Amino acid sequence: MDTFKKSNQYIDDDVMIQFNSLMAKFILLEKRQVFRSGDDCYTSNDLHLIDTIGRFPHANVTEIANHQGVTKGAISQKLNRFEKAGLICRYKDSDNSKEVLIELTDSGWEMFHAHMVYHQTVNRNIFDSLTQMTPENLIFLKNLLHIFNEHLNHFLEMGEIDINTVLNLIPFDKNKF
Repeated sequence: MDTFKKSNQYIDDDVMIQFNSLMAKFILLEKRQVFRSGDDCYTSNDLHLIDTIGRFPHANVTEIANHQGVTKGAISQKLNRFEKAGLICRYKDSDNSKEVLIELTDSGWEMFHAHMVYHQTVNRNIFDSLTQMTPENLIFLKNLLHIFNEHLNHFLEMGEIDINTVLNLIPFDKNKF
């Protein structure tokens, strides 16, 4: 039983190490500047916001913030920058004059298209690898990603975590490591 428990612990540790490594790379990619348009430089986060605006045309700031999972303030700051760069325009809703809606300009649509082409090119190797997987493995992968997604949602809802509270959950035994 101890051998089984220990081998599962190593498997769990390896999975978490791989997962944390993957997350660190995603964070790095999100911050890296990937597109230059004239004198303007755009991060992956910027492009994902352009993508959201393109996929949900005529949305307001609240709807865009909800799709992005960020605050309205964060979206508003980026929208101001995008508007100055000529990527988006704001207009009043014809049915509700208090409602301001957002849409991409022609330049914004060009950025949207460039982002799509970029992902199609970069992701081609990943998708080629996925096509080599059995349907069962794809279902497993989808379920695993769903589990990670749900756990990350839980941690996001928790907000700030007090280290002393965490340390009190399970007694620490350095001999286990």
